[in-house]
Amino acid sequence: MGKPGPLPKDHHLRVVDNDNKNRMKPGGPKPSQVKKPIMPPGLDPAAKREWKRVADPLFKLGVLTELDKVNLAIYCQLISKFERYEKTLEEKGEIYETATGMLKPRPEVAMRDNCLKEIRQFVKMFGLSHDARCRMELPQADSNELNEFESLLD
Repeated sequence: MGKPGPLPKDHHLRVVDNDNKNRMKPGGPKPSQVKKPIMPPGLDPAAKREWKRVADPLFKLGVLTELDKVNLAIYCQLISKFERYEKTLEEKGEIYETATGMLKPRPEVAMRDNCLKEIRQFVKMFGLSHDARCRMELPQADSNELNEFESLLD
């Protein structure tokens, strides 16, 4: 269950809305690290694909540091396991018949569901969902850099 109340506004939205500048929180400390962590060895191919997909954007947001490398590797391995369970369930179905004729769910169903619960926790940790990103205090970009939306305000 998430935090109660409305989602916090991004710093740029508060400035545009002139939302009581006295309450604005200053940007958090920027990581002193300047290089992106390298992918740890031992990841399977699906986990490597996920690492390549998310590592660069997380690093650019200032969320991924060398200290987070292990947690991101665990997340990537969970994604890989989830894909394997899904593939198995697509091939064999979600239920099977026992020797006595009873229908039971495959063990992969419970493993997939547990894997999905853990993935959701890591998604919150790294801000991989919109809701999690809105609640995070991300480092602010340089004020000289204008994105396309800020340039439209002028």
